[in-house]
Amino acid sequence: MEGRTEARPGDKAKQQQKQYFIRALVGTDTGPFKILKLIGPSQQRLAERNELEVQYGGQSRDKEIEQLCTSMDEKEVYLGRKDGTIESIILGQGKLGHKAVDTAKKGRLVGLQSFRTADRLISCSRDSNVVRLWTPAPSPTTTPTTIGNGVASSDEEEEGEDKDKDKEEEEEQQQPSAVVAPVGPGILSNDYTANVGKGPIDAIRITPDDKGFAWGGKENELKIWDIETQTTTWQSKNVRHDFLDMRVPVWVKAIDYIPEEPHKVVIGTALGQLRIYDIRSTRRRPVVDTTITENPITCLRVNPNGRCVAAGNVTGRLVEAELRMGRVSGSFKGAAGSISGIYYHPTLPIFASSSIDRFVRFYNSNTHKLLAKVYLKQRLNAVALLTNLEEYGTPATDTNGAATPTTATTTTTTTTTTTATTEGGSVGAGGTKRKLRATPSSASSDDVDLNKNDVDTKDKKKKIAFKRRKKIYK
Repeated sequence: MEGRTEARPGDKAKQQQKQYFIRALVGTDTGPFKILKLIGPSQQRLAERNELEVQYGGQSRDKEIEQLCTSMDEKEVYLGRKDGTIESIILGQGKLGHKAVDTAKKGRLVGLQSFRTADRLISCSRDSNVVRLWTPAPSPTTTPTTIGNGVASSDEEEEGEDKDKDKEEEEEQQQPSAVVAPVGPGILSNDYTANVGKGPIDAIRITPDDKGFAWGGKENELKIWDIETQTTTWQSKNVRHDFLDMRVPVWVKAIDYIPEEPHKVVIGTALGQLRIYDIRSTRRRPVVDTTITENPITCLRVNPNGRCVAAGNVTGRLVEAELRMGRVSGSFKGAAGSISGIYYHPTLPIFASSSIDRFVRFYNSNTHKLLAKVYLKQRLNAVALLTNLEEYGTPATDTNGAATPTTATTTTTTTTTTTATTEGGSVGAGGTKRKLRATPSSASSDDVDLNKNDVDTKDKKKKIAFKRRKKIYK
């Protein structure tokens, strides 16, 4: 038929593509906690529609956010501050959820992580040698409030004796009943404290079965603590002497577990070494020991696929190494300062990193291409990505446009408040939406796709061949 155009093979795929929504949680060194919203279809850069969704807290060096983590259901984010305060903010509402003060904190907070199967979290500072477990609890201070409109019946004045009894009974039935409700934020009760022994602690990580935690530090070998028995169940052994027959220093800086193999522990050292320990082995020495950087490793994270690990050092180098062979397979370029945080998205091929150069960078974890970077004015100490976004109205979708399943319960909240206030007062200044200038990556638009299958390679080849012919004819 005349006037009818046939659809290309790639047009149908482009029509089926849907936007994905990702939120990044960022902690700064001057106190503010920020939430970034990233929106974009899979064929465009993330940097085209980045914005700072909301900011909580004012500027104060004592309120520096040293660590952050999300709750089990991702409805709250826990912040560990420099003054020893551990508090949570309810996402989507901007209210303080729970709050506590760690009186045993000495030095920098090196660990703040929530359990996977229970609503509690763990915290540890470098020089305290004490690991604490916290459980959220309602506020102990209560006051009578009313259900519905009107005043509580406890505050209602007694009616005169001149009124009829029938009218009094009707009025009493219409009066709202008084209930006891908590005042202010809830508390974090410290229900467990473990004295793990001597030596500074530079890294800590909860075991995959939530029954213990692994920790280590300077001249402090990697150990695994059992919460139930309150004893050390496993301890690593230092590697053999080097070629000069000199002892190799021990300094554990980062710890993580392999998802598919929970019996294997991955650590990064201050000498730039990557080591993998097998707890089942009786040798207690690493099964993989290799050097991936020349400078101290600051953070480390295992890819959810269980095949590689990303590590950042103090000079801003961010590399990815294979877990089986221990060799470097690629690098994430762009950072100009020490890497302070690393986070893999569990369902999408997106990788986030924070640095003291005040940028949050987002990469494609498959191709290592820089997707976006956002400038946030303060030095950044931690970053995390939300996986359950249904409480914000739109679930996260994979590269094919399908919604990813989530285990957490969903809520009906569809809007985010722009002010952060509580019943007892304001959480802090901020809360206003502000758009930030996002710097696009140097890569071309054809190289920033999240999935290689989405690109119509046939159309690409045709365009390239057409351009070559043009040059020849000219």
